[in-house]
Amino acid sequence: MSDPYSNYQHLWNLTNSTGGVDPEPNSFFNIQTLKTFCDLGDAVPNIIKNQTAVFGTDFELSEGWITLTQTLGLSDKRQTYMIWLWIDTAWDFTFERTQDGGDL
Repeated sequence: MSDPYSNYQHLWNLTNSTGGVDPEPNSFFNIQTLKTFCDLGDAVPNIIKNQTAVFGTDFELSEGWITLTQTLGLSDKRQTYMIWLWIDTAWDFTFERTQDGGDL
């Protein structure tokens, strides 16, 4: 069996390692992990929406990003930030679009 952290599949586990209904902290389905992720994401610029913001010049990722990265089993806080950008952008192009009267 391959290492469960060699890809991002573990980030979406709905159950824990014993098959219980509470996802492990390394899953975005863990409510505390998701809350932390959203709080951290809301506190930094989104470089897709704000293309004048430059990572490393205009902002840095806080210690919270490092802690979350370790919890998720990722190797670099920039990976976690990129996942945030992907999810935030997906949100904008799906759910938020329907709030303006658009159809899916």
